[in-house]
Amino acid sequence: MGGQGIALESLSEELFGFSEESSVVKTHGHHTFPKYLSGHPKQLLSKMVDSAHRVLHTDMRKFEDGWLGAKRGYTGQMIIKKYGRDKIIKGLRRFYSQRKYRALLDDFEEAVRFTEGKLKHK
Repeated sequence: MGGQGIALESLSEELFGFSEESSVVKTHGHHTFPKYLSGHPKQLLSKMVDSAHRVLHTDMRKFEDGWLGAKRGYTGQMIIKKYGRDKIIKGLRRFYSQRKYRALLDDFEEAVRFTEGKLKHK
């Protein structure tokens, strides 16, 4: 089980200066293995400050020229068909291995294991 919450609070504090003690902020559950890229919808969600969550998605859309980011006319299903699950997982692993998002890497790996376990039982 990854750092659900603990590591993410430190990520939010690092990005925006928020800490659990300093203020009450709105949080959001983040699918570290995005549903649109075939992550299971019931994976454990990583708790993030809303503003940090928006920045993460912006960074992901720009990462490696944006190949992981769905947009109008370029859906998640198209990305999956073009690159395949293995390449997507490797790309997301590189994204979460960046210093800024490394606190989410364990959560991502857990989401991958969870998703693959669900696929085996279909």
